[in-house]
Amino acid sequence: MCDGLLVGNAEIIPFSPRRYLYHAYLAYMRAHGFGKPVTLTRFGKDMPGAMAEYGREYMKRKTKHGLRSNVTLTEDSEDWMPSCAIGHK
Repeated sequence: MCDGLLVGNAEIIPFSPRRYLYHAYLAYMRAHGFGKPVTLTRFGKDMPGAMAEYGREYMKRKTKHGLRSNVTLTEDSEDWMPSCAIGHK
């Protein structure tokens, strides 16, 4: 069942890693200091294998809002997810 994050792409503004899977991937890469994220095309090709390593199946389906995946964020993502309160010190 595909009721997770939309896949998205790097050009969607505003950057929304809690809504778009590719944005979440980019946020993860930045938070961990990895400077060369893969392209969206490569990301899409690599996801089935990456998910299989964790015993999961990667699924997606086309909707009127774009491609929706079966991937959801866990509480652990809060460790690397950017804060919603941008501009607050």
